[in-house]
Amino acid sequence: MGLGSVTGVLFAGMVFGHFGFVGNPVLESVGFAFFMYVVGFEAGPRMFAVIRQDGPKYATLVLVIAGAGFATAYFVGKLLALPPGAIAGALAGGLTTTPTLAAAQSAVATAEAELPTGITADAIVANINSGYAITYLVGLIGLIVIIKIIPRAFRIDLTAAATEAESNSVTQVTSRPQRVVARAYRVRNDSILIGKSVRDVESLVPGKARCFTIRRAGEMLDLDKQEVRIEARDELAVVGLLGQLKEATHDIGPELDDSELLDLDPESAELVVMRRSVANQSLNQLGITSIYGGIVSHVRRAGAELDPTPDLELQLGDVLTVTAPKPYLERLGDVVGHVERDIAETDLFTIMLGVAAGVAIGAVTITILGVPIGLGVAGGVLLCGVFLGALRSVAPLFGRIPAGASWLIMELGLLVFMSGVGLNAGSTILSVLRESGLSLVITGFAVMLVPTAAGLVVGGMLMRMNPVLLLGGLTGAMTSTAAMRVVCSESKSNAAALGYAGAYALANVVLAVAGYLIVRLEL
Repeated sequence: MGLGSVTGVLFAGMVFGHFGFVGNPVLESVGFAFFMYVVGFEAGPRMFAVIRQDGPKYATLVLVIAGAGFATAYFVGKLLALPPGAIAGALAGGLTTTPTLAAAQSAVATAEAELPTGITADAIVANINSGYAITYLVGLIGLIVIIKIIPRAFRIDLTAAATEAESNSVTQVTSRPQRVVARAYRVRNDSILIGKSVRDVESLVPGKARCFTIRRAGEMLDLDKQEVRIEARDELAVVGLLGQLKEATHDIGPELDDSELLDLDPESAELVVMRRSVANQSLNQLGITSIYGGIVSHVRRAGAELDPTPDLELQLGDVLTVTAPKPYLERLGDVVGHVERDIAETDLFTIMLGVAAGVAIGAVTITILGVPIGLGVAGGVLLCGVFLGALRSVAPLFGRIPAGASWLIMELGLLVFMSGVGLNAGSTILSVLRESGLSLVITGFAVMLVPTAAGLVVGGMLMRMNPVLLLGGLTGAMTSTAAMRVVCSESKSNAAALGYAGAYALANVVLAVAGYLIVRLEL
């Protein structure tokens, strides 16, 4: 099992930091700001949808885990007399959540005037980083071990639970990208399609195939102006998903290599679901194939790839990859919300504007009862990201970040930020280990164990969640992608990603707030 690039960069930074290497604070701040913005931007469309729809379960799970982790970190940290800042680091590390770490660091800057006598802001940040570095591995490994132990201890068949989750939900996760292709066939004399409408071609593979052209005795028929019944020896051009069309060959007839028939000129584009009238409708109800002649090859929701079954219910913010003739695609886009053809372009202006606005908002402080309170850079940028992400889901004419660009910005920003965390922690890691190492390990273990146990009890016993969805939600509430992958591996299914997506968006925001609050409380 690999621990991932973040862990590797963190520990490499600690080694270099121990030998006197230092990072570039400006570069780290830029990386951190872009990371937090994209986290918020990705969370925006789903966060409010989660609260409205699946919200009660996943929101409860997130709040229980965040609350239990917050209380455990504070009381255990105070009991063990951890140095200032280390409690916040232990909360972030024990829950394996970077937004908590970033928000805690930002909170130190906004509270600099209130720092305890005899300690500097840099020293507190160093304690936060060291606490995080020491407890992160404890939290990650501990969570993975629990995921492996719990099903065996309680005799839970995760594979069966995953199958049940998928059968009970039309929202199934797929890890196999599906390719839309055009194929030509000659109808056999004994084909089951003879005498049927062209729409009946869809019955062979419901929602995943469409007949666009029929050539009969050398003449192309106009399917839009007349009701055409299929006859023997007709030659059809069908568009659909590759795997399903291979199976359909047996029911239609031999495949043809015919350039005239296959000159369909279909277009692929991404459609963003932004109309409330479409939300909660299935692909079949929407008539993407039967009415608009479209084939859905991908559905992306909160970063998870879903299986585009005809019964899949859409949600606001879903992104559909649809292949259809251009006029039909335009009509479907008007119904669903928005058609995006420039799917490789990134709206850098909106990203820069959002980050700049977030930094400006984070710099604002309000004095209440003599105490200056502000969001800090982390809170400001995250808030702007959430706002713009949610706004884009209802008016997606700006702010586009393709999936690949989103991953690159988040990964690069996070790794640059984590390298600085490692370098900063490395300079003091040995002294912190000597003075508080055991206390930090105990605190980190408690922060991992207590919220996990609380989440399992509340989700399993009180809310009766499916075990796979519960474990997926648990890893989402702790923003641990590595642990979610372990659940998928143990259950031999990607169903856990549904629970992960349900909790992840809200968890990023709640845990960032927790990181900010615990520093203010600690100091």
